[in-house]
Amino acid sequence: MARKAPKINVTIEALQKRIAELEAALDIERRDHCATREYARTRFELLSLVQQLLIKALELLEKHCAALVVRGDSVLKLLLREASMDVNELKDLPALAKFLRRKFRQGKGKIDSSQIDKTKSDLAEAEKELERRKKEATAEMLKKKRTIADNNKKSGEAKDAVSEVAASEAEKHPDNAMLKAAAGIANAAEPLNRKTEEIPPGKQADPNRRTAPTQGGISHARGCTCPYCGSTEGFFEQEGPTLFLRTLHKHIEEMLEGTYVRNPVLQCRACGKNHIHIPEEVPVPADLNRTVSQELLFDCARMLTLGMPMNRINALFNSAALSMSGDTIPRNMHDWITSGLGQPLLKAILRKARKAAEICADETPFSCLQQAGMSKTKLDDEDAAKQAYLLTITSPASAKYQFAVFNRLKSRSAEAIAGVLGSYEAGTWITDAYAGYDSIIGASAVKIERQSCLAHFTRIVYDALELDNMHDAVTNPANREKLAEALGSGNPAYYLLMVTAAISKIYKWEATLKAKEDENPADWMKRVTDCRTKYAKPLMDRIDEIMVRLAERYAVKKGKTWEAALMSPYAKPVVYYMNNKENFRVFLENAWVTPDSSAAERSLRPLCVLRNSCNFKQSPEYMQSMCDWYTLFATARLNGIERPTQWLNEYGRAVFEHCVNEELNRRSDKGLDLSRRFVFDPKDIESFNADAWEPSAYMERKRQSEAKA
Repeated sequence: MARKAPKINVTIEALQKRIAELEAALDIERRDHCATREYARTRFELLSLVQQLLIKALELLEKHCAALVVRGDSVLKLLLREASMDVNELKDLPALAKFLRRKFRQGKGKIDSSQIDKTKSDLAEAEKELERRKKEATAEMLKKKRTIADNNKKSGEAKDAVSEVAASEAEKHPDNAMLKAAAGIANAAEPLNRKTEEIPPGKQADPNRRTAPTQGGISHARGCTCPYCGSTEGFFEQEGPTLFLRTLHKHIEEMLEGTYVRNPVLQCRACGKNHIHIPEEVPVPADLNRTVSQELLFDCARMLTLGMPMNRINALFNSAALSMSGDTIPRNMHDWITSGLGQPLLKAILRKARKAAEICADETPFSCLQQAGMSKTKLDDEDAAKQAYLLTITSPASAKYQFAVFNRLKSRSAEAIAGVLGSYEAGTWITDAYAGYDSIIGASAVKIERQSCLAHFTRIVYDALELDNMHDAVTNPANREKLAEALGSGNPAYYLLMVTAAISKIYKWEATLKAKEDENPADWMKRVTDCRTKYAKPLMDRIDEIMVRLAERYAVKKGKTWEAALMSPYAKPVVYYMNNKENFRVFLENAWVTPDSSAAERSLRPLCVLRNSCNFKQSPEYMQSMCDWYTLFATARLNGIERPTQWLNEYGRAVFEHCVNEELNRRSDKGLDLSRRFVFDPKDIESFNADAWEPSAYMERKRQSEAKA
C-alpha cells in the first residue's frame, strides 16, 4: 500500500524562493572554492527543502490529477522516469527540482509523442503539396516554353521567306523605298553562331576537394582579436555578467526544445572593452528579447521571394505542438527589415543603387486589402480604394554594379513614381512607353534621357500580326508571286514582320557584347560602340524608314503626340513607335544602356508568381517590408551570392554582436550592472557600418580571401 504523503504547511512559492536563495549562496561558495562545513550545511538544507518540494508537488498532483493516479506514487514515478532518474536512487534532487520547475513553466505540461507525430505529419503533407505544385508549375512552364519555341520557329521561317522575296524584289524595283529598306534588313549581317564544341562544359565537382572541418567552441585565449583595439593579447571572462539567448530553430526537433545558451561577457586585456562572441553553431535571435532566430526568418524570407505565400509558410510552423501564433513569423520579419537589425544593410544597398548612372524601371499591379477597403482596418488616405502597384528599379545587364530595388506605390500616377525615382541620380532611364515617365522627365530640373524598351515594341508588333495565317501563306512556294505583289503594294503586315526581323538581328549582335574576363572597361566600351555603329544603327535607320512610311497611312500627329488615323490593328504599333521614335535610339550613343528594360521585368517575375498565389497583401506596411526582403535577395543573387541565407546569417550575427557590445560598454562606463536585461538602442543599429556587407563588397572580400587561401 502506498504511503500517504505527509501534510506540510508551506507553499511552493515560499519553498522555491528559499531554494533560489540557497542556490545563490551555494554558487558563491563554489566560486570561492570554500569547501567548508557551512557549504555542507547549506547543501543539506537545500536537499531537504527540495524533498519537501517534491512531496508538496506530489500532493498537488494527486489532488488535481486523480484520474492519472493508479498507485500513490505513480505520478512521482512518472516524473522521475521523465527526468531519467531511478525512484530508489534520489541522489540528484536539485536536478529533479530543476526538471519540475521547467515542466511547470511550460504551462501545458508534457508534449506527448502524438503531438510531435502530428507536427511531423503536417510538415510531410506540406512538403508533398509543395512538390505537387512544383511539378504543376514545371509542366506549365514547359508548356509555355514549347509554345514560345513553336512561335519563334514560325516567326523565323516567315521572316526568312519574306526576306528572300524582299531582297529579290528590291532589285527589280530600285525606286521603292520600303522595298529597299526591307532588302537592307534582309541582307544585314548577323553574328556567327558559336560551335557546340566551343561551349565550355558545365562546372564539375572536384573529387579531390576537401571540406574544411567545422569549428567547435570559440577560444578566447591569446591570439584572438579585439573588435575595438585589434589587440591579440587575449581576453578574460568576467565573473557574473552573462547574456542568455533563447531561440527557436527551423528544424522541427529543435523548435520543440529550443536553444538556451549562456554567453559570457569578455573583457579585452589591452583596452578593457567588453564584448561577447557568439559561436557559429549558436543561432542568433531576431532581436535581443525575442525567441525567433534570424536563421528561421531568413529561410522564411527565401521561400517568400521564391513565390510561396506567407500563409503557406506559416502553415509549416503553426501547429499545436509548437504553439506559435500565426503572426509570429510575419511580425518578426516585418520588424527586422523595417526598424530592426536589417536596416543598415538595406540602406547600404540603396545608397549605392541611387548613385547608378543608368536604371531600368517597371511596375506591376499588386493588391493591398487595406488600400482597397477590403480589410477590417480602414485607411484614412485619399488614395484608398485605388489599385496598388509595385515598382522595381534595377541596373542594366551591362552595369558594373548589379541591384534590384522594390518599392510599393499607392497608385501608378506620375507623382507616386516620381516620389521614388526622385531620389536616384541616374541620367538615363530604360522603361516602357508609359506616359508617366515622360511627365516626370519633363518636370525634372536635370536632364534625363529615356531609352524606350524595344522588347515592348516587338510584342506590340506581334500582337498586330496573325502569325499562324501569315506563316502558312509566306512559306508556301505557290504563294511566292502573291507575296511579291503584296510587298510591292506596301502590305503593312509583311513590312512589320521585317521590322521584327531587324530587331532580332540587333539582339543577336547585343548577345556578343558581354564583357570578357580580361577586358578593361575602356576596351569594352569601344567594342560596344563600334559594333552598334556598324550593325545596329543601320538596322534602326531601316526600321525608322519603314515605320515613317506606314505612319503616313495609319497615324496622324496632333500637337506633340501621334494618334491612330484608321481603325486598324496596324495603327497601334505605328503610333507606339512614332511617339517614342527618338527614345528607341538612345542605346546607340551610350554603351552602358541596353535596348530594353528586360532586367526590370525579370526581377518582377517572382513577385508575379507570388501575386498569382495569394493575390494580395494585408497592409501597406507589410507590403513595403515584403519589397525590402525582395530587394535583399534579388540584389544578392544578381551579385553572384549563391546562398543568400548564409550571407544574411553572417551579417545578422555581426550586427547583433555590435549592438550588444555597444550597450555593454556604455553600461560599464556608467558603472551599471552588465547582467541586467536591456533592449537595443536604435542609434547602435544605425551606427553599424554595413558597407562591408553590401553584396558586391561582400563578394569582393570573399574572392580576396579565397585568393589568399
